[in-house]
Amino acid sequence: FREMTKQTNITDFRSYSPIDDAIAEAFEKGEGPGPTDLTRYRLHFGNGYHKSRWNKVIIANMLTFTAEGKGSYRMEGDIDNEALKAFFSDFIKEAQTSWARYGRRIGKDDNLETSQEAKERADQYSELHKESCRISSRKHAKLARRRLGVSLLENILPPSASQIDLTKLHQTRQVLDSLDHEGMSSEESDNEGGLIVTIPYYRRRIVSQMMSDLD
Repeated sequence: FREMTKQTNITDFRSYSPIDDAIAEAFEKGEGPGPTDLTRYRLHFGNGYHKSRWNKVIIANMLTFTAEGKGSYRMEGDIDNEALKAFFSDFIKEAQTSWARYGRRIGKDDNLETSQEAKERADQYSELHKESCRISSRKHAKLARRRLGVSLLENILPPSASQIDLTKLHQTRQVLDSLDHEGMSSEESDNEGGLIVTIPYYRRRIVSQMMSDLD
């Protein structure tokens, strides 16, 4: 794989130059040519790369290369093509992850990023991704806790409960289902700045009060 991609490390593709997205997309739609002799092993790393028509041809070319080079690499035994496809797919995924993180891009001034700029951008993205995952986890936990709260309240509600109480619980459950986890982070229940999000269009003051009462 390293020989075909001309890279020294599968997990360090920062200097790799994948095929242009427009070329891969044109081939996907049947509007352009596929890999040629010059691009026989040149991978596509854009959107949908893991199942793109372009990369399927590249993997087929890699299988041919592997079969033809088996003798020179002194490879013994036999590995079927499905297993080799799985190996190459995993290698491509690792390579694309490295490229996406450290790959140099064209900036707003039409100049190519330096390796340091690319690394700083990648590190910033990594931190933002971690923060996003943390916030998402908190949202899901909050929704689960509130749904459990509604269920517990429904179970302990006495037979003599008023119709107003019953209606309020029913409406609260409906609102929770409508908001789902994306509507859970709100200024009245989270002090962390990262959890204060833009209030969705379906949020109203009564909803904030309802969630506050439930909590």
